[in-house]
Amino acid sequence: MSVESVLKKYTTGKVDLANIPYDYFWADGAPATVWSRRIDTNIEADAKAVNAGGGIEHPERYFQKEALLELMTVVECVTIDGQRKSLRDIAIMADEGYKFNDVDKLPKRVASLIKDREERVKRVVEERQVFSEQKSQEVEFIPTVGDEEILRRESDTHLAFLDLIKQITPRELQETVKHSLYSVPNGSAAHANLATGVKGWNLLHSDRIFDTLQKLLRAESPSAAEINDFWSHVAEISTHEDAHILLRLENWTHHHNDQFYETQTKLLLNLLKIDQESVITKLRAQYKGTRLSTPDLLVRLGYIKSDAQGSKNPQQNKLQSLLGRLKKAQE
Repeated sequence: MSVESVLKKYTTGKVDLANIPYDYFWADGAPATVWSRRIDTNIEADAKAVNAGGGIEHPERYFQKEALLELMTVVECVTIDGQRKSLRDIAIMADEGYKFNDVDKLPKRVASLIKDREERVKRVVEERQVFSEQKSQEVEFIPTVGDEEILRRESDTHLAFLDLIKQITPRELQETVKHSLYSVPNGSAAHANLATGVKGWNLLHSDRIFDTLQKLLRAESPSAAEINDFWSHVAEISTHEDAHILLRLENWTHHHNDQFYETQTKLLLNLLKIDQESVITKLRAQYKGTRLSTPDLLVRLGYIKSDAQGSKNPQQNKLQSLLGRLKKAQE
Protein backbone atom coordinates (compact mmCIF):
# COMPACT_ATOMS: atom_id res chain seq x y z
CA MET A 1 0.00 0.00 0.00
CA SER A 2 1.40 3.40 -0.97
CA VAL A 3 1.88 6.33 1.40
CA GLU A 4 -0.78 8.25 -0.50
CA SER A 5 -3.36 5.46 -0.10
CA VAL A 6 -2.60 5.16 3.64
CA LEU A 7 -3.13 8.89 4.08
CA LYS A 8 -6.33 8.81 2.04
CA LYS A 9 -7.79 6.10 4.25
CA TYR A 10 -6.57 7.96 7.33
CA THR A 11 -8.03 11.34 6.40
CA THR A 12 -11.39 9.79 5.45
CA GLY A 13 -11.74 7.97 8.76
CA LYS A 14 -11.02 4.48 7.41
CA VAL A 15 -7.92 3.92 9.56
CA ASP A 16 -8.37 2.99 13.20
CA LEU A 17 -6.93 5.57 15.62
CA ALA A 18 -6.64 3.05 18.46
CA ASN A 19 -2.85 3.37 18.72
CA ILE A 20 -2.72 7.03 19.76
CA PRO A 21 -0.37 7.13 22.81
CA TYR A 22 -2.30 7.25 26.09
CA ASP A 23 -0.83 10.63 27.08
CA TYR A 24 -0.89 12.39 23.71
CA PHE A 25 -3.32 15.03 25.00
CA TRP A 26 -1.58 15.55 28.36
CA ALA A 27 0.86 18.38 27.62
CA ASP A 28 0.94 20.95 30.43
CA GLY A 29 1.73 24.42 29.16
CA ALA A 30 2.81 25.82 25.77
CA PRO A 31 1.37 22.85 23.81
CA ALA A 32 1.84 24.45 20.39
CA THR A 33 5.55 24.79 21.10
CA VAL A 34 5.82 21.28 22.55
CA TRP A 35 4.32 19.55 19.55
CA SER A 36 5.64 21.83 16.82
CA ARG A 37 9.27 21.56 17.81
CA ARG A 38 9.06 17.77 17.63
CA ILE A 39 7.97 17.65 14.00
CA ASP A 40 10.53 17.90 11.19
CA THR A 41 10.02 20.94 8.97
CA ASN A 42 9.80 18.72 5.87
CA ILE A 43 7.02 16.72 7.52
CA GLU A 44 5.24 19.96 8.44
CA ALA A 45 5.43 21.07 4.79
CA ASP A 46 4.09 17.74 3.52
CA ALA A 47 1.22 17.86 6.01
CA LYS A 48 0.34 21.36 4.84
CA ALA A 49 0.28 20.13 1.24
CA VAL A 50 -1.93 17.14 2.08
CA ASN A 51 -4.30 19.30 4.13
CA ALA A 52 -4.65 21.61 1.10
CA GLY A 53 -5.60 18.65 -1.12
CA GLY A 54 -2.18 18.15 -2.68
CA GLY A 55 0.31 15.30 -2.68
CA ILE A 56 3.70 14.45 -1.21
CA GLU A 57 6.77 15.19 -3.31
CA HIS A 58 9.04 12.61 -1.64
CA PRO A 59 6.90 9.71 -0.36
CA GLU A 60 10.03 7.64 0.29
CA ARG A 61 10.57 9.83 3.34
CA TYR A 62 7.71 7.94 4.96
CA PHE A 63 8.92 4.42 4.36
CA GLN A 64 10.16 4.67 7.95
CA LYS A 65 7.30 4.09 10.36
CA GLU A 66 8.24 6.84 12.81
CA ALA A 67 8.19 9.50 10.08
CA LEU A 68 4.80 8.31 8.82
CA LEU A 69 3.36 8.39 12.33
CA GLU A 70 4.64 11.94 12.84
CA LEU A 71 3.02 12.97 9.57
CA MET A 72 -0.27 11.42 10.67
CA THR A 73 -0.34 13.57 13.81
CA VAL A 74 -0.36 16.78 11.75
CA VAL A 75 -2.58 15.72 8.86
CA GLU A 76 -6.21 16.76 9.36
CA CYS A 77 -8.20 13.60 10.11
CA VAL A 78 -11.37 14.52 12.05
CA THR A 79 -14.06 17.19 11.89
CA ILE A 80 -14.79 19.22 15.01
CA ASP A 81 -17.51 21.84 15.00
CA GLY A 82 -17.42 21.91 11.22
CA GLN A 83 -13.65 22.30 10.88
CA ARG A 84 -11.02 19.74 9.93
CA LYS A 85 -8.44 19.14 12.64
CA SER A 86 -5.29 17.07 13.17
CA LEU A 87 -4.42 15.18 16.33
CA ARG A 88 -1.96 17.93 17.20
CA ASP A 89 -4.70 20.53 16.73
CA ILE A 90 -6.93 18.58 19.13
CA ALA A 91 -4.12 18.29 21.68
CA ILE A 92 -3.51 22.04 21.59
CA MET A 93 -7.24 22.78 21.81
CA ALA A 94 -7.59 20.46 24.81
CA ASP A 95 -4.64 22.05 26.57
CA GLU A 96 -6.09 25.51 26.01
CA GLY A 97 -9.37 24.46 27.63
CA TYR A 98 -11.51 24.09 24.52
CA LYS A 99 -14.97 22.68 25.30
CA PHE A 100 -15.59 19.85 22.84
CA ASN A 101 -19.23 19.51 21.76
CA ASP A 102 -20.57 16.04 20.99
CA VAL A 103 -17.26 14.46 21.97
CA ASP A 104 -18.84 11.00 21.55
CA LYS A 105 -19.16 11.63 17.81
CA LEU A 106 -15.37 11.68 17.53
CA PRO A 107 -13.41 8.46 16.88
CA LYS A 108 -13.65 6.28 20.01
CA ARG A 109 -9.97 6.52 20.94
CA VAL A 110 -9.90 10.31 20.53
CA ALA A 111 -13.10 10.71 22.57
CA SER A 112 -11.77 8.42 25.30
CA LEU A 113 -8.46 10.29 25.57
CA ILE A 114 -10.19 13.67 25.70
CA LYS A 115 -12.40 12.44 28.55
CA ASP A 116 -9.36 10.99 30.34
CA ARG A 117 -7.60 14.32 30.00
CA GLU A 118 -10.57 16.22 31.42
CA GLU A 119 -10.58 13.92 34.46
CA ARG A 120 -6.82 14.30 34.86
CA VAL A 121 -7.14 18.10 34.75
CA LYS A 122 -9.78 17.99 37.50
CA ARG A 123 -7.48 15.88 39.69
CA VAL A 124 -4.47 18.12 39.10
CA VAL A 125 -6.51 21.27 39.80
CA GLU A 126 -7.65 19.78 43.09
CA GLU A 127 -4.11 18.76 44.02
CA ARG A 128 -2.73 22.19 43.18
CA GLN A 129 -5.40 23.93 45.24
CA VAL A 130 -4.28 21.97 48.28
CA PHE A 131 -0.67 22.88 47.63
CA SER A 132 -1.16 26.52 46.72
CA GLU A 133 -0.87 27.88 50.26
CA GLN A 134 2.55 26.40 50.94
CA LYS A 135 4.86 26.02 47.96
CA SER A 136 7.44 24.15 50.02
CA GLN A 137 5.25 21.08 49.95
CA GLU A 138 6.22 20.52 46.33
CA VAL A 139 9.34 18.52 47.05
CA GLU A 140 11.49 15.69 45.77
CA PHE A 141 14.09 14.11 47.97
CA ILE A 142 16.54 11.27 48.06
CA PRO A 143 16.69 10.34 51.75
CA THR A 144 19.83 11.76 53.35
CA VAL A 145 21.65 10.03 56.18
CA GLY A 146 19.60 12.12 58.61
CA ASP A 147 16.37 11.32 56.79
CA GLU A 148 17.20 7.63 56.83
CA GLU A 149 17.68 7.67 60.60
CA ILE A 150 14.21 9.18 61.05
CA LEU A 151 12.62 6.87 58.51
CA ARG A 152 14.24 3.76 59.98
CA ARG A 153 12.79 4.62 63.39
CA GLU A 154 9.37 5.91 62.37
CA SER A 155 8.54 5.00 58.76
CA ASP A 156 10.78 2.24 57.48
CA THR A 157 8.09 1.10 55.01
CA HIS A 158 9.27 3.96 52.79
CA LEU A 159 12.88 2.77 53.00
CA ALA A 160 11.74 -0.79 52.28
CA PHE A 161 9.92 0.46 49.19
CA LEU A 162 13.01 2.24 47.85
CA ASP A 163 15.06 -0.88 48.60
CA LEU A 164 12.56 -2.99 46.66
CA ILE A 165 12.68 -0.65 43.66
CA LYS A 166 16.48 -0.79 43.66
CA GLN A 167 16.32 -4.60 43.63
CA ILE A 168 14.05 -4.77 40.59
CA THR A 169 15.88 -2.04 38.65
CA PRO A 170 17.77 -3.51 35.65
CA ARG A 171 21.33 -4.50 36.48
CA GLU A 172 22.81 -2.03 33.98
CA LEU A 173 21.08 0.85 35.79
CA GLN A 174 21.61 -0.14 39.41
CA GLU A 175 24.90 1.71 39.80
CA THR A 176 23.78 4.92 38.12
CA VAL A 177 20.10 5.47 38.92
CA LYS A 178 19.14 7.23 42.14
CA HIS A 179 15.75 6.65 43.75
CA SER A 180 13.59 9.35 45.24
CA LEU A 181 10.20 10.14 46.73
CA TYR A 182 8.38 13.29 45.73
CA SER A 183 5.20 15.17 46.48
CA VAL A 184 4.16 17.26 43.48
CA PRO A 185 0.56 18.03 42.39
CA ASN A 186 0.85 17.14 38.72
CA GLY A 187 -1.13 13.91 38.52
CA SER A 188 1.96 11.75 37.94
CA ALA A 189 2.59 8.41 39.63
CA ALA A 190 6.34 8.45 38.96
CA HIS A 191 8.95 10.03 36.72
CA ALA A 192 12.46 9.63 35.37
CA ASN A 193 14.75 12.66 35.28
CA LEU A 194 17.50 11.99 32.76
CA ALA A 195 19.45 15.12 33.70
CA THR A 196 19.90 13.98 37.31
CA GLY A 197 19.59 10.23 36.86
CA VAL A 198 16.74 10.08 39.38
CA LYS A 199 13.74 7.76 39.28
CA GLY A 200 11.07 9.14 41.61
CA TRP A 201 7.72 8.00 43.02
CA ASN A 202 4.93 10.45 43.83
CA LEU A 203 3.74 10.09 47.42
CA LEU A 204 0.36 11.51 46.40
CA HIS A 205 -0.39 8.49 44.24
CA SER A 206 1.31 5.70 46.17
CA ASP A 207 -0.74 5.29 49.35
CA ARG A 208 -2.38 2.01 48.40
CA ILE A 209 1.02 0.59 47.42
CA PHE A 210 2.49 1.54 50.79
CA ASP A 211 -0.59 0.06 52.50
CA THR A 212 0.06 -3.33 50.93
CA LEU A 213 3.83 -3.25 51.46
CA GLN A 214 3.32 -2.40 55.13
CA LYS A 215 1.01 -5.42 55.51
CA LEU A 216 3.56 -7.64 53.75
CA LEU A 217 6.37 -6.44 56.01
CA ARG A 218 4.23 -7.12 59.08
CA ALA A 219 3.08 -10.50 57.72
CA GLU A 220 -0.51 -9.31 58.04
CA SER A 221 -1.67 -11.34 55.02
CA PRO A 222 -3.05 -8.83 52.52
CA SER A 223 -5.60 -10.26 50.11
CA ALA A 224 -4.55 -11.91 46.85
CA ALA A 225 -6.11 -8.98 44.99
CA GLU A 226 -4.03 -6.48 47.00
CA ILE A 227 -0.82 -8.43 46.38
CA ASN A 228 -1.54 -8.73 42.66
CA ASP A 229 -2.34 -5.00 42.45
CA PHE A 230 0.87 -4.19 44.34
CA TRP A 231 3.20 -6.17 42.09
CA SER A 232 1.38 -5.18 38.90
CA HIS A 233 1.56 -1.47 39.76
CA VAL A 234 5.19 -1.57 40.87
CA ALA A 235 6.28 -3.60 37.84
CA GLU A 236 4.40 -1.51 35.29
CA ILE A 237 5.49 1.88 36.64
CA SER A 238 9.08 0.91 37.42
CA THR A 239 9.74 -0.67 34.01
CA HIS A 240 8.08 2.31 32.29
CA GLU A 241 10.55 4.71 33.89
CA ASP A 242 13.46 2.32 33.35
CA ALA A 243 12.63 2.19 29.64
CA HIS A 244 12.86 5.99 29.46
CA ILE A 245 16.27 5.89 31.12
CA LEU A 246 17.62 3.01 29.02
CA LEU A 247 16.55 4.68 25.78
CA ARG A 248 17.67 8.11 27.02
CA LEU A 249 14.20 9.46 26.28
CA GLU A 250 12.39 12.16 28.19
CA ASN A 251 8.84 11.59 29.43
CA TRP A 252 7.24 12.94 26.26
CA THR A 253 4.40 11.41 24.27
CA HIS A 254 6.54 11.50 21.15
CA HIS A 255 8.69 8.74 22.62
CA HIS A 256 5.95 6.35 23.73
CA ASN A 257 6.47 4.43 20.52
CA ASP A 258 7.07 0.82 19.45
CA GLN A 259 10.72 0.90 20.52
CA PHE A 260 9.71 2.18 23.93
CA TYR A 261 7.08 -0.52 24.52
CA GLU A 262 9.31 -3.28 23.15
CA THR A 263 11.94 -2.23 25.71
CA GLN A 264 9.40 -2.13 28.52
CA THR A 265 8.05 -5.55 27.56
CA LYS A 266 11.55 -7.06 27.79
CA LEU A 267 11.97 -5.50 31.23
CA LEU A 268 8.61 -6.89 32.36
CA LEU A 269 9.54 -10.36 31.13
CA ASN A 270 12.74 -10.19 33.18
CA LEU A 271 10.73 -9.28 36.26
CA LEU A 272 8.71 -12.47 35.88
CA LYS A 273 11.86 -14.34 36.90
CA ILE A 274 11.89 -12.65 40.32
CA ASP A 275 10.84 -14.76 43.32
CA GLN A 276 8.42 -12.29 44.90
CA GLU A 277 8.11 -14.19 48.17
CA SER A 278 11.89 -14.34 48.54
CA VAL A 279 12.16 -10.58 47.98
CA ILE A 280 9.55 -9.86 50.66
CA THR A 281 11.16 -12.33 53.09
CA LYS A 282 14.50 -10.50 52.78
CA LEU A 283 12.79 -7.14 53.31
CA ARG A 284 11.04 -8.44 56.44
CA ALA A 285 14.44 -9.27 57.90
CA GLN A 286 15.50 -5.62 57.60
CA TYR A 287 12.30 -3.59 58.05
CA LYS A 288 9.52 -3.65 60.63
CA GLY A 289 6.75 -2.02 58.61
CA THR A 290 6.47 1.25 60.54
CA ARG A 291 4.91 4.07 58.58
CA LEU A 292 4.01 7.74 58.82
CA SER A 293 1.20 9.14 56.70
CA THR A 294 2.36 11.32 53.81
CA PRO A 295 1.47 14.62 55.57
CA ASP A 296 3.18 13.48 58.79
CA LEU A 297 6.19 12.25 56.83
CA LEU A 298 6.63 15.63 55.12
CA VAL A 299 6.32 17.39 58.47
CA ARG A 300 8.79 15.04 60.16
CA LEU A 301 11.37 15.61 57.43
CA GLY A 302 10.82 19.36 57.55
CA TYR A 303 8.97 19.94 54.28
CA ILE A 304 5.78 21.13 56.02
CA LYS A 305 5.82 23.21 59.19
CA SER A 306 3.52 22.15 62.04
CA ASP A 307 2.23 24.76 64.48
CA ALA A 308 3.91 25.58 67.79
CA GLN A 309 1.86 22.99 69.66
CA GLY A 310 2.88 20.30 67.22
CA SER A 311 -0.68 19.61 66.10
CA LYS A 312 -1.62 19.29 62.48
CA ASN A 313 -2.01 22.55 60.61
CA PRO A 314 -4.77 23.11 58.03
CA GLN A 315 -2.42 22.16 55.20
CA GLN A 316 -1.79 18.72 56.70
CA ASN A 317 -5.50 18.15 57.12
CA LYS A 318 -6.22 19.26 53.54
CA LEU A 319 -3.46 17.02 52.22
CA GLN A 320 -4.73 14.04 54.21
CA SER A 321 -8.24 14.61 52.86
CA LEU A 322 -6.91 14.84 49.31
CA LEU A 323 -4.96 11.61 49.70
CA GLY A 324 -8.09 9.86 50.87
CA ARG A 325 -10.01 10.96 47.79
CA LEU A 326 -7.17 10.01 45.44
CA LYS A 327 -6.86 6.59 47.03
CA LYS A 328 -10.59 5.98 46.74
CA ALA A 329 -10.52 6.99 43.07
CA GLN A 330 -7.80 4.40 42.40
CA GLU A 331 -9.75 1.50 43.94
